[in-house]
Amino acid sequence: MVTALPTFSVKLGASTSQLQWITAAYTLAWAGLLLPIGKLGDKLGRRKVLMAGLALFGVASVAASQVTTAGQLIALRAVMGAGGAVIMPMGLAIIPVLFPGQADRRRAVMVTTIGAMISMPLGPLLGGWLLSHFACGWIFLINAPVAALALLGVWLLVPESRDPANPRLD
Repeated sequence: MVTALPTFSVKLGASTSQLQWITAAYTLAWAGLLLPIGKLGDKLGRRKVLMAGLALFGVASVAASQVTTAGQLIALRAVMGAGGAVIMPMGLAIIPVLFPGQADRRRAVMVTTIGAMISMPLGPLLGGWLLSHFACGWIFLINAPVAALALLGVWLLVPESRDPANPRLD
């Protein structure tokens, strides 16, 4: 995302303040919703909530690829952050369901962590490559097929689960 800020400054006529909000909107929504969304998944069902989050993230990504103003992009980055706030805790919460054995669970957490660590340097590299070869909307459009494949995988492979203790909201 940061790689694209100069492009958004020119294409959308975004001010420095708007550029800061373009990056911060995602993080603020993501951080503010992580805990409540985790609780929601425990109550309503993790698979169902994860599928909703993947759909939200994918649709917001496609919409973000078509924006014409900085305000639209700020709003859609917040929606993408809300989707991300669903994906992260639900993705981690289904690991014990899919891998009940301790050794398998450790391996699954390790693979998840490695994937997250590899994506950190690859994201800006891929974003820079996309910006130099395609329109700037492609940095968002690339999320759509990934979200669609993840949605299909969750639908086909992940069983529904909830917190068996189901504690009250506090």
